[in-house]
Amino acid sequence: MGSATYFDRTASEWINLTTFNFGETSFTICYWFYWDNTDSADTSSRVMLDLNATDWTGIVPTTSKFKTTMSSTITSTTNISEDTWYFVAITHDGGGGSGTLRLYLGDTTTMIAEEGNVTVTTPSAIGFELAGYNGGSSFLYDGTLANFQLFTTDLSLAELQELQFKPNAVKRNIYLHLPLNTSSPEIDVSGNGNDGTVNGTPDLVDIGPPIFHPKLQGA
Repeated sequence: MGSATYFDRTASEWINLTTFNFGETSFTICYWFYWDNTDSADTSSRVMLDLNATDWTGIVPTTSKFKTTMSSTITSTTNISEDTWYFVAITHDGGGGSGTLRLYLGDTTTMIAEEGNVTVTTPSAIGFELAGYNGGSSFLYDGTLANFQLFTTDLSLAELQELQFKPNAVKRNIYLHLPLNTSSPEIDVSGNGNDGTVNGTPDLVDIGPPIFHPKLQGA
């Protein structure tokens, strides 16, 4: 097991990340998440990744679905359970601003698989953030995140399945890798210097997602 970072929305905890031009390149975003809905009456969407205060990915508590939006929306067919680790990936296959956006989900015992796709127009250069929305002003996330990675290419399903349990398995076109196990600044271990600025004091937790899973890795 690895370590991870727990974000408490009531304490305004989130991470500000580097500016990235989603409209100029294909890309892949992937990470592990563990949703902790501390308020059963909560009906607000909980944003894990905000792209530009309009486009985002996260949980919709009223439906227990994962949602990603980038000019058009994909909603997961899988119901997201609380207190369960999931691996999510979002890919886009077109530079120049348009192409196919795909959503993939897996968990600790099920290999990642496609949940849906849609043709979208991607935004231009934007700053983006983890566990918060619009500068941490609203829709903050309650739960844990681990091994956030961004690639400047649309990775194949086989590559995503490698990354699910071996977070350093794919180096091709990596732009950013935050293990989410350090204090501020959150260090980008890809070597590209895209460190994150931590807002608030999110907690480092010892129990993270599985790094190697013997059953699935054939070990």
